Amino acid sequence: MPVCEAEGHLRAVAAASCAPGERVYRGAGVNFFDAFWLASPAFPAARRTNASFALVESTLGALRAAGIRYFRFFAGLYGAEHALWAREPALFWPPMDRLLDVAAALGLYAIPSLHCEWHAVARALGAAETSNDLVLNGSSLARALARRYASEMSRRYARRGSVLLWEIGNELNLLANQPPPLCGGARCFGSEALVEYSREMAELLRTGDRGRPVSSGFAQPRPNAWHMEHCVSKPLPRHVKAADCAYRGGEGWVDTPEQYVQMVLWLHEPLDVISIHSYPPHAHAAAHPQRCPFSVREGCAANSTLALALAEHAARHAGKMLFVGEFGGPHPHFTGPAVDDQTFPDAVLNFQAGPGFQSDNFPKLHGGSALVANAPRPFALSAIWAWACPSHIEEMNCMHPNTAIHRSYAGSDRLLERIRQVNERLHDEDARRTDYTAALT
Repeated sequence: MPVCEAEGHLRAVAAASCAPGERVYRGAGVNFFDAFWLASPAFPAARRTNASFALVESTLGALRAAGIRYFRFFAGLYGAEHALWAREPALFWPPMDRLLDVAAALGLYAIPSLHCEWHAVARALGAAETSNDLVLNGSSLARALARRYASEMSRRYARRGSVLLWEIGNELNLLANQPPPLCGGARCFGSEALVEYSREMAELLRTGDRGRPVSSGFAQPRPNAWHMEHCVSKPLPRHVKAADCAYRGGEGWVDTPEQYVQMVLWLHEPLDVISIHSYPPHAHAAAHPQRCPFSVREGCAANSTLALALAEHAARHAGKMLFVGEFGGPHPHFTGPAVDDQTFPDAVLNFQAGPGFQSDNFPKLHGGSALVANAPRPFALSAIWAWACPSHIEEMNCMHPNTAIHRSYAGSDRLLERIRQVNERLHDEDARRTDYTAALT
């Protein structure tokens, strides 16, 4: 399920290989997550500092000038603000149309991440619902809204060449099996129900637009996702052995690498693209093992690269494309300003480019041993967090080629150069390949 390129144009396909005359495209992109927010009349006035469509357009122009081909964005307004779509569609849709038109004119491609906070929209429309209603209750208002939006989006933009692929929403898997009050007074929905919700949303998107693959938008599974799904009920399900729930302390603790792979594959069973979001662990994760993937013996950061390697392994096993839909340094220094803040994103870019492609401008993550030991193979798409981020410019470090615009852009020239190098290498390697599997060997 590759992204294919011919005469400078990209398209993602659900087939196993590109058509004759096309070549496989792999490349590093960015998250311009607030592109639609800034263009919408529903965006809160408190965050509208110099916000206008002219700002969106100039920011997209800077993105294209930097040689980047695609961006991921939130194709839904934040929380209850998205009720504008249901209440006043004539105000909601024109900024989205214009955003995709400008992207097309610039030769850019977009990955719209639809929405997942449908319970907040339902509440704004008068229904007291939670995320459990969205995922577990097929007759809820939240589910009805999600169905309608997926259908409208895919049908409206099925013929837009600037849409690269569809994404159901952002990181809904992180709610699975979490305790109250995240989903109201009850424990949050389980992963099994989430898979079925994803299946329905994917089918709706494919019905409206049969030409494009569907991704989940999921984050990297929580370190204890398998345990929380399988080890909570007493007695245990028949297919679960007590020994499987005993690793690092059982429920609430940490999955094995094998259990992690099982979760990645299971969560994406109905989808075309495997999505993970990858960040270095919290600074205190080593003192709280349940926050750190796998064994802490090699250090949490090394295990974050192992998690990425395992996700790539799972994608290859399933014959699916891997999209690292978010990655960056430690919050809030996602892209800098210090070189140390950029060590993890540089490691992800090294991983995407493949073995033998290491940077001399960044510290090595545990001497590079985690990357080498886990035999990294190149993967298809990545989107660093984040590009420009005008709506959150006072709160986080982001990337922009003009570092003089704002202090939050300091240091981003190093990562921009790294992305350019990665894209150049991937372009050269893929020049004569048409089969996606061949591009990964």
